[in-house]
Amino acid sequence: MTRATVVSFRPARPLDVAAGLLGYARVQVGELLIDGIGIRRTRDGRHVVSLPSRRDRAGSEHSIVAPVSSAAGRELERQVLSDLAARGLLP
Repeated sequence: MTRATVVSFRPARPLDVAAGLLGYARVQVGELLIDGIGIRRTRDGRHVVSLPSRRDRAGSEHSIVAPVSSAAGRELERQVLSDLAARGLLP
């Protein structure tokens, strides 16, 4: 997989942090720039990445960006979280 590098991170509001949303990252993957990647903390304390999606009028969710395999998704998540942790941006 091409290297994923965090370009910027925007912290969430305190109310959202209390609900598990830590903020949003802009990430460069090769020649692509992906904005709006959610960084969350689960109830059991793990950090996870949420890729951008949208909801249609019927309430169905549609991915805007999606990995081609679960292995690629895990690797993207590992790289993004490692980059944020190295910069001291993860609690």
